[in-house]
Amino acid sequence: MICKLTSVFLILLLTCTAFAQGDTGVLSGTGSVYLNGAQLTTASLAVANGDVIQTKDAGVANLNVAGSTVTIESNTIVRFQSGGLALDRGSISVASGRSLAVFARDFKITPASGSWTEFYVSRASLTARARLNRASRFHARMLPTAV
Repeated sequence: MICKLTSVFLILLLTCTAFAQGDTGVLSGTGSVYLNGAQLTTASLAVANGDVIQTKDAGVANLNVAGSTVTIESNTIVRFQSGGLALDRGSISVASGRSLAVFARDFKITPASGSWTEFYVSRASLTARARLNRASRFHARMLPTAV
């Protein structure tokens, strides 16, 4: 009996730890929203590392990760990964209290502190732009590239 209780406790502890680290999230959306190539047909779905979220012309998605909320605008492709989101194309709006990072082209965009921050990132074919609200500060650094 003690062995079973210990096992259940460990499973719960590991699950809570995974959620706390932001390696999972909850995706909801309206219109044409796809998760890993399949259209979103339920009110919400769990998202894990490596998952690809895509919105089409008439789609908008919301992603809730521990301490952060992300609005994924239409015509956007985002990859969910450990430590943040990789923006492949389109625009996202991030409201975060835990320094959620956005990777866009050769840049990593992160809030300067763990306090509540709101910012907007847009990526077109050859450019990446970040815009933040007046009270926010963030870091943008160029990632190393191979030549």
